[in-house]
Amino acid sequence: MSAGENDFTIEQGDDFNKVITWTADGVAVDLTGYVVSLKAAIRQTSDALSININTTDDPGSIAITDASAGEVTISIPGSVSAEYTFFNVVFQLRATSASDVRVRTIEGEITLAREVS
Repeated sequence: MSAGENDFTIEQGDDFNKVITWTADGVAVDLTGYVVSLKAAIRQTSDALSININTTDDPGSIAITDASAGEVTISIPGSVSAEYTFFNVVFQLRATSASDVRVRTIEGEITLAREVS
């Protein structure tokens, strides 16, 4: 199953909320029993992450909000997005099962709409 694509923009200093639905061939993928993580970096080969959140360590930032419908909600408070300094990053959203099977579900680009200072 290949990863879906989804690009989005975060407005620096504003609260950010986005629901992403993982589907395969038009059908929602059941995420029951999975944990999810989102990692973003300037390039796919970069070890320096601009964003690194997961359902275990950051339950308020990323959550499976409807497992049977494949829905994941990303929530980043304005106090956190205000500290972002990137312009564009690539991201991957991964799901990991209880048996440690890892699947890249969604990937794409995040653009930061920077505040005027």
